[in-house]
Amino acid sequence: MKIKAYFFDISILLVNARMNMLILWIINDASAWNVKYSEQGAECHWKLKEIPFYINANSKDLNADLVTDSFISASQKWLNSEIEFVYEGTTKEAVPQIKEDIMDGVVVNKVYFEQDWLAKLSARGAEELGPDVNMENVMALTLLWNSASSGQIVAFDVVFNDETFNWRTEGSQNRAEYDLQNAMVHEFGHVLGLDHSTVEDATMYYAIENTKEQEKRTLHQDDREGRNYLYTPSEDEEQETPAEPMSDDLGAPVTEKGCSTSTSQSSHPFLLFLIAIIGLRSRSS
Repeated sequence: MKIKAYFFDISILLVNARMNMLILWIINDASAWNVKYSEQGAECHWKLKEIPFYINANSKDLNADLVTDSFISASQKWLNSEIEFVYEGTTKEAVPQIKEDIMDGVVVNKVYFEQDWLAKLSARGAEELGPDVNMENVMALTLLWNSASSGQIVAFDVVFNDETFNWRTEGSQNRAEYDLQNAMVHEFGHVLGLDHSTVEDATMYYAIENTKEQEKRTLHQDDREGRNYLYTPSEDEEQETPAEPMSDDLGAPVTEKGCSTSTSQSSHPFLLFLIAIIGLRSRSS
């Protein structure tokens, strides 16, 4: 099977959502867990049973070993018999992957921090999400490469905002910081192809409410149902091998949707609503 085209998907995670009643009513009209869709309407998913990833624990403040432990623990939350993340070691890379490398078969899935967040990612945020998105309020970006025709995901990067947000790990004491593992479990859900859930207790809920939150380190039943929908093949279905990218079939990067939470100081609730809802399709649990 040939992959005809790829597109670039961005999910963003912000904090402490407060929107007006109309927006909340429309968001809650969706049902439970959701999956991501390609620009041609295919469900985004991996054909690999084992998804390799690397960690660059380049946080400005945190101990590298604690960061690595947090990310590995987060990856294990999504394990079932049909899908798992496999930690391959450390990397020094701290830039998103590019189309040319993926076309050449050079794929380095990774999680890393960006201290120069506004300078390096504001332009991308404006281009992909609109000029009014305040990147200071964006906690993390999940970047996916997937086939537009089949939805097959072939590469990812997760980037944490290490400039305007402070993070903590299991060994940290400062309660004014956000829990790293709590956020990373959410981002790994996006990596698998899940979109936001409207179940408030779900890991894939669109908001991180406060700095003390860490309950979403553990998957909710809603999260498990979404995962199992994407990664529970029939008994006689064989594991497929990812197709080789075709250099002349790669499409231009586009955005499907972004994470939809914001700081309470945001002056653009309707814009955030658009980011939350465009392209969203839901399935009842």
